[in-house]
Amino acid sequence: MRKTLLATLVIPALAACGGGGEEQMQPVVPPPVPTVTQAPTASAPPPKPVEPPKPAMSMVDMQKKYFADDQAAWNARDAKKAVSLLTDDGVMAMTGPRGWEEQKGRDAAEKRMSGYFTAFPDMAMKYTRVILKGDQAVAEFIASGTNTGEMMGEKPSGKKMGHRGLAWVWFDKDGKVKRVQMYMDQGTMIGQLGKHPDWTAKWRPVEVVPAAETEWVVAKDGEDQSKTEASYRAFIDATLKKDEKAMAPFLADDAVWADWSMAADTTGSKAIMKMASGWSASFPDMKNATKGCLGAGDYLACEGEWSGTFRGAMGGNKPTNQAGTVHYVWVVKMKDGKAHSVQAYSNGLEFAGQFGLLKEKAAPKDKGDKGDKGDKGPKPGPKPADKPKDAPKK
Repeated sequence: MRKTLLATLVIPALAACGGGGEEQMQPVVPPPVPTVTQAPTASAPPPKPVEPPKPAMSMVDMQKKYFADDQAAWNARDAKKAVSLLTDDGVMAMTGPRGWEEQKGRDAAEKRMSGYFTAFPDMAMKYTRVILKGDQAVAEFIASGTNTGEMMGEKPSGKKMGHRGLAWVWFDKDGKVKRVQMYMDQGTMIGQLGKHPDWTAKWRPVEVVPAAETEWVVAKDGEDQSKTEASYRAFIDATLKKDEKAMAPFLADDAVWADWSMAADTTGSKAIMKMASGWSASFPDMKNATKGCLGAGDYLACEGEWSGTFRGAMGGNKPTNQAGTVHYVWVVKMKDGKAHSVQAYSNGLEFAGQFGLLKEKAAPKDKGDKGDKGDKGPKPGPKPADKPKDAPKK
């Protein structure tokens, strides 16, 4: 049985090898292995290029943008736009007869600004020079307009006003304004409009908004104004002592003092020193405190307040023996260590209110008017808005 099985296995094997057989067996070719084709997978979209973050604006660029936007808002008489440049709790402040008057928050600031735009529908404003250092700025401007709308409950005069002013501005890190303090002479404005209660007062002629570009004065990194500030403070101390010898080193011989609450400039160091001594004589207990200074390039701006008791006659005004405080900013242009010009900003109405001078005076009487029979007395003079022909020319 075993032999038969072996023979059965061996013989076919030999035959397959061709040995001894007449017919060779063909090799068996296995069928091809089917290939499996995978369906293409959807490719992910290429990633979008990552844009580099925009560089943050510098403080100087943000400050310049603020003044451009603020000027545009004023010229468009858009109070809402102007106050949008403030922080939520931003403060707008300006001196009045009783001292600082503040509007806290955008709503209060918008209400006050809207009053100006109602009174002067053609209001125009231009920043003439802006001094920038750190998070603060001192900006001088000229504003003008025609009083064709109601102002503080009074009927419009139809007259033009144009005056200079200054804004001291504090910014936050995002370029929004935290506080702005305005210095401008309201006496000049109401005088130009024919509403000044003092017939003897004089004021500057109407200013026109200039076409010239804003002058930018930017402090350089590490710029040191300590020597100039020390010289300024020494001058202040000398004025309190009426020490003209000590005043002299600060002033150039041809220096010009432009006090925008006064009718005209004071020219020359001797005239300026005489004026300063006169103030100290009228207020013998005068104190003058410098609150802060900001310097850049040839300019030094200093904010301060002076106080005293009005005990000596000054400019035709009799002493009232009343004490008060007045706020101001001086912008000094220096050259070779000397002050060549001083722009002085304050509010004459604050001075008048503080020292008891804000009283309406009777209008001049017509000498030829003796009253008709039956009259109760001389006819009353014209209202302040109707300037008499013989009133002093401004």
